[in-house]
Amino acid sequence: MAAPIASCAVNLKLSHKHYCALLKREKRRTKRQEAARCRSTGVVQAESETEGTSDEELRRKNEEDERLRLHEEWLRREEEAQEAFQLKQKREEEGRLRQEAAERRIREEIAKQEEREREQSEQAHREREICSLAAFG
Repeated sequence: MAAPIASCAVNLKLSHKHYCALLKREKRRTKRQEAARCRSTGVVQAESETEGTSDEELRRKNEEDERLRLHEEWLRREEEAQEAFQLKQKREEEGRLRQEAAERRIREEIAKQEEREREQSEQAHREREICSLAAFG
């Protein structure tokens, strides 16, 4: 009898898909061998039919479990992406508000500076008027 296929593949680096296919082939092979042994001994197995349906049900259940796991993983990634997006939006909004506040402070400072300069100019103008009135007076 030849060595099992799975033992030959141990040394190879198989993808998950190929590994599952290899296991499936190995199960089918062992199942056929078992059926052949039963036929040669004359034992009729009615269990093999129910075993086939249970294998099918098991395969369907595994597929459904895999779909559910993938969906839950997708939901988790989607939630993380939403949280990251909201955090980014919040940071951008905070940055925009800080920038607006800084610009507002700068405008207020400029306005104060202009007011001081205007007052100084008016004060200098009044002093000149007083000096010119005193010189004429």
